[in-house]
Amino acid sequence: MIPIRPIGCFFPQDEKGNILNPCHSKFISAYYRSFFDAFILLAKERLGDNYHSCWLRGSLPRGLFQEGISDIDLFILVKTKKYFKSRQVHYHSNLQQQYPEIKNVDIIEYGYTSKLGVAYPQLAMVIKTQALCLDGIAIGHELPNYKIGKAMMLQSRWLEDDLTKFLALMDYSSSELKAICKIILRSGFELVMEREMKYTNDLYICYVSFSKYYPDLSKEMRKALFWYLNPVSKNEMAKKTIEKLGNCLCQELQSLLL
Repeated sequence: MIPIRPIGCFFPQDEKGNILNPCHSKFISAYYRSFFDAFILLAKERLGDNYHSCWLRGSLPRGLFQEGISDIDLFILVKTKKYFKSRQVHYHSNLQQQYPEIKNVDIIEYGYTSKLGVAYPQLAMVIKTQALCLDGIAIGHELPNYKIGKAMMLQSRWLEDDLTKFLALMDYSSSELKAICKIILRSGFELVMEREMKYTNDLYICYVSFSKYYPDLSKEMRKALFWYLNPVSKNEMAKKTIEKLGNCLCQELQSLLL
């Protein structure tokens, strides 16, 4: 069993309140750098001239990676005349034998446009505030600064759809429970973010911040954090807790997202 530990922090801000990107290549070990280099070669072979750049987000480029717990979140920008917002890809699987210790890799391709801030503002926010360019054309300097506010709300915009899909599952897997718990925790923080006037996506800090303003739901949110760390399939108690939390969050977030 993985215990709940006080891991994480708020993102730094400048004197004007702009969120500062804490990601840096110094946090990436030689082993992971080798994996990313091999992956980038595969991406370039697959995409050819359509390849634009490869990015890493999450705990690893922030120096908060936990082996066996944290996911590796990669995304690739793809030059395409027919713009698409996102699509999941899995073409890293042939590297698994060479890098057996690297698991839980999540890869998404996004269509690139020079007007990314308008076409996909959530992605622009991620690139500016919480992603590291591993290869290709770094565009963070071209994007506007971000302060605490609705533009920083990412998970809660799709919470209702994600919750509906999860609750419709008859037999959900441990990975599906883990995914919805992460969404619940981050949506809970986004609900109180403007009251905190700080930003994080670290799950423990999300839980603590939410509990400060919603003490009646603190016990359930702590359970969501526990099940993220220790996901199990077909847990009826977990499903009921997620349903209660999710419905409360959707109701509270409705007015904020108008």
